[in-house]
Amino acid sequence: MEKLIRNSIVALAITALSAACSDDDNNASVANRITTPNTTGYSKLVSVERAGSFQNMYAWKFGYSGNNLVQAVSTLQHSNDMQSEGNKANYNLSYGERNIGISTNGIPMSVTLNEDALVSKATSGNTTYSYSYTGGYLTSWKVLYQNNGFGGSSTKGAAAELSRTVNGNITEIKYTPSADALDIYDTYTFEYTQDDNVNGLLPETISKIMGCEGFEYIYYAGLLGRGTQNLVKSITVKHSKNEEETVYEFFYNFDYNENVVTCSYGKGSQAVVVTYKYQ
Repeated sequence: MEKLIRNSIVALAITALSAACSDDDNNASVANRITTPNTTGYSKLVSVERAGSFQNMYAWKFGYSGNNLVQAVSTLQHSNDMQSEGNKANYNLSYGERNIGISTNGIPMSVTLNEDALVSKATSGNTTYSYSYTGGYLTSWKVLYQNNGFGGSSTKGAAAELSRTVNGNITEIKYTPSADALDIYDTYTFEYTQDDNVNGLLPETISKIMGCEGFEYIYYAGLLGRGTQNLVKSITVKHSKNEEETVYEFFYNFDYNENVVTCSYGKGSQAVVVTYKYQ
């Protein structure tokens, strides 16, 4: 009997240890470590659509499994053009223990994550993006395009550096559109409202200088770091070779849960209204 009791205790200890290891493995999985930019915990962003005057911008629809974004559909639009199947792209995300799988219309993308489960490198075809972070916030990125032709191969690229406050709000972005002309760049400066960015929205007009134009879904999946703490009030753009400034001012409407349901910017015939929907 004493031997039987001793064996039972050992068996229970082994079972408990196995369960603990299993829990540790689950907690360490990429899916459990990723935090989407949304900070409310109950409102998942499922669509972003625009109306008004704009060029080459993407409407989005998102699908989730639990707290993780697993599917996205983008539609490239120009102003109030009707959505067409030819302008659509489908993205799928799958989460492993230490990696993440991403495909575009069934074609896989090579993705490398850092220790915080954020994208440090993403390669698709001849294009490679690299990202750097501080405290979970994106602080710089660069992209390289490898061009191959009859005259040989050449590498082109662009880059940006982001300055932030201690709470994560972006104060300035220096965007260099060409690696061949480092003295030509745009400087974006930001002002903020008092409203919290509870939905983790990517500020309008800056997808390109955030290094995610056309694949904003990676940001909304939580793979490009945390969102700004506050909603952006205005963005001022100044070119290094031009004294003129362009200023964008943003206005928001909220629902009873304090979710942003619309964001508008521009004036008159140049106005754009962005509509956000949640589940």
